[in-house]
Amino acid sequence: MNPGRNEPPIVGRPWTVLGTGLVIAVLVAGMLAVAAAWPAAQAAVLDLDVRVHGWTTGRDGGVLIAASHVLALLGSVWVTAPLRVVIGLVLAWRRWWWRLGAWVGSIALSEVVTTAMKEGYDRARPPLALEATRSAAFPSGHSSAVAVTVLCLVVLILPERRRDRRVWAAAGLVVAAMAISRVVLRVHWVSDVVVGILVGVAAGLVAIGLAARCQAAFSRRRQGRASSVPR
Repeated sequence: MNPGRNEPPIVGRPWTVLGTGLVIAVLVAGMLAVAAAWPAAQAAVLDLDVRVHGWTTGRDGGVLIAASHVLALLGSVWVTAPLRVVIGLVLAWRRWWWRLGAWVGSIALSEVVTTAMKEGYDRARPPLALEATRSAAFPSGHSSAVAVTVLCLVVLILPERRRDRRVWAAAGLVVAAMAISRVVLRVHWVSDVVVGILVGVAAGLVAIGLAARCQAAFSRRRQGRASSVPR
């Protein structure tokens, strides 16, 4: 196995991608620290959560609820896990080993961080939920999973020239729709889905940035060895 021989660069500026992911991670940590240390900030977040939850209460039918149930199924492990395996197999079949590493690393990092935060905060779910749940509320696992999956699909599958505004807008709409559906079904507070999205995006960017940086370094080293061979 010769990694990266026919694999195009993942991104043009790996340090920018990695740095953006780390900035988002620091932002999330800062937000949590402020909320924990400043009661007024925590109260403001809770007030927003309660207000939005109150708006959803009483809306137990209709197209919005039906669509939210469909999105809940699409974002469940029964759909995302096979999808992730298929994408991994596609990357392996193409021998895009750096992308495969980024794919596995992104998902693993997102799942580890999300699970650790759920267990650490152990936040209760909103009342009157329209869907059965087992884990804690914060952060939203559906939101983080869809965010990291959609981000990686765009970056790791599409060539860089095709990652235009329309593609990113469509990706953003998918992630937003999933987040809204979790609030509409009253299984998450608004703050749960916001942080869930940020966790997924940060995990994806960090893993992609690291893989792209390693890919670039390996490519330069290989080119250096090739140029030093006497002809």
